Amino acid sequence: MTTTIIDRIRNRHHLGASSPIGVRGSFGKDVEVDTNNGNRDILVIANTDDIDLDTEVVVPRGADTSYFFKNGKIFADHWYDLDKCVGSLRKAIAVPNTQDHRAWKVRIRVASTPLGDDVLTMAREAGIGSSIGFEPTDFGSPTEEEEKAYGRDGVVPKSVVREWKWLELSLTCMPCNVACQGGVMSVDETRIAAMDDLVTKGRIKRESAAMFGLADAAPPPRGRVIVMGL
Repeated sequence: MTTTIIDRIRNRHHLGASSPIGVRGSFGKDVEVDTNNGNRDILVIANTDDIDLDTEVVVPRGADTSYFFKNGKIFADHWYDLDKCVGSLRKAIAVPNTQDHRAWKVRIRVASTPLGDDVLTMAREAGIGSSIGFEPTDFGSPTEEEEKAYGRDGVVPKSVVREWKWLELSLTCMPCNVACQGGVMSVDETRIAAMDDLVTKGRIKRESAAMFGLADAAPPPRGRVIVMGL
């Protein structure tokens, strides 16, 4: 799956096979849903300066946002087909502020489509993650100063991405963290069970769950009873 995501990003942005590509995901960090006054918005933390599952730090203040802010499309799990565009960027802000930039908080306008409706349901009832695709332009082993700045609980990063081109943002249920040489998928069995429950109860479509990476969301065999509604 990791290779597939990297290949999709490379193909989408016409990057060569040797171009370094990164993917970093986060799940359940202060996800908010705003449907007041006709809004169809969710707010997610897209990236932080924490050490990720690949023991790497992607420094938020190092982002070149020019492409992503101009394009502004939000996709389902790094799939770039038109029908898998689930929303658009409304705003991205530095958290807690521009002077002490530790994370990116993104407000997304969710598309008024059946898939968009399922995204809102997932975000409200099971939680949803975000995943950035990026091209690192300055990265390497941490300096002593960076080890002190980004070390957490005795753990220091093996690599620091100091500058990067923000290519895209996807919503996902099982985010990956991918450094230049490998990758790790974050699997939360509780959230997977919650997603499966939404499918079983008819709260979201099986196709939507499969699009967001739920492996067991294939069409049910004949004879299986699906309980619809709550």
